[in-house]
Amino acid sequence: MEGECALIDAIYMLLPALEFNMTVNSNTPTLPVMKKYCVRIHIQSNCGSKSSDFSFTLDGFPKLKSFSVESNSLKQCASLIIRDSPLLKSVKVDSNCFMKAGSSLGALEITACPALAIISIGENSFNHATNVILHTLPSLVFFEFYASNFVDASYFSLWQLDRFETLVIP
Repeated sequence: MEGECALIDAIYMLLPALEFNMTVNSNTPTLPVMKKYCVRIHIQSNCGSKSSDFSFTLDGFPKLKSFSVESNSLKQCASLIIRDSPLLKSVKVDSNCFMKAGSSLGALEITACPALAIISIGENSFNHATNVILHTLPSLVFFEFYASNFVDASYFSLWQLDRFETLVIP
C-alpha cells in the first residue's frame, strides 16, 4: 500500500511536466480532455466531415503551441473559437474547412493568445462565417486568407494587434 501511494505521488508530481501532441483523425470519437498538457493539435484531412457540431472551441489550453486542420475537415462546423492559450504560436486551417451554411452565427474568433504570431486560412474555409474576431493578439505579425473566405462576413474586428505587419490575400 505504501509503495502504491509513493508511485501515485510520483506520477502526480510529474504531471505538470507532461506534454503531448494530439492527432485527430476520422477514428477519433471526441477530442480528449487533456488540455492542460497538449502542445499541438493536428486534425487530419476529411476528419469530422459528418459532424454537425456548430462550433469547434479550444478554451484555456495553457501549453498549446500549434493548431492545424488539414483540407476538407470539420466542414459541417460553422465556427472556430480559440481563447486563452498563452503559448499558441500558429493557427493553420487548410482549404474547405468550417463551411457550414445556413447559420448566421458562424465565426472565426481568436482571442487572448499573446504568443500567436501566424494565422493562415486556406481557400473556401469559413466562407459562411459572419463574424471574424481577432482580439488581444499582441504578437500577431502575419494573417493570410483568400477572397473566398469570409464571403458572408458582416462583422470584422481586429483589436490589440500591437505587432501586426502583414496581411496576405492571394
